[in-house]
Amino acid sequence: LAPSPLYLSEGPTSAIDAAINVPSRGTVRAKVVFVDFPDAPGTADPATLAADLAIGGPKWLRTTSYGAFDLQLSAHPQWLRMPNASTAYGFPGVSYDVHKRYRADAFAAADPVVDFSQTDLVYIMAPPSAAIPQSPTFRGLPGAFVLDGRDMGRVVTFGQDSYKFRVPIVVHETGHLLGLPDVYAHSGVAY
Repeated sequence: LAPSPLYLSEGPTSAIDAAINVPSRGTVRAKVVFVDFPDAPGTADPATLAADLAIGGPKWLRTTSYGAFDLQLSAHPQWLRMPNASTAYGFPGVSYDVHKRYRADAFAAADPVVDFSQTDLVYIMAPPSAAIPQSPTFRGLPGAFVLDGRDMGRVVTFGQDSYKFRVPIVVHETGHLLGLPDVYAHSGVAY
């Protein structure tokens, strides 16, 4: 199977891509929201976890962009309970619809207590005990999720791998929000 050129391009390939991507220049404000589950309660201190995320990712992005890209993290200081067990969200191999439900449940838990009015992208972080092994990125169409007057279509849902890889995973997943594609096949087809 020959891949479509759209799958291998870097950056926006259409006006919609340009609207979905995080701007690659200037200050980008990221909100970190910690969610836990009835089957996997969060026990670590969210402030410590947020500090771990911030240790190198934003610095690496700022340095490699020669100061043009400034990722600023702001974390909600407590765990927010999801309505379902972590096993209910279909990881690994999560589908679009299940991933959308995961984000919707996280936003429903966060909306009453988190101010998204100054937010450009959201990192949703699960505890390491949750059945969320990987950290997929979601780039939704404008208007899919609007909270506090801001479009929340740019989301990374951090799973167990974020505790292992830390800085590289923040950089990797943020790169997807900038429009960079994965260069490996999810379907097992080698390109």
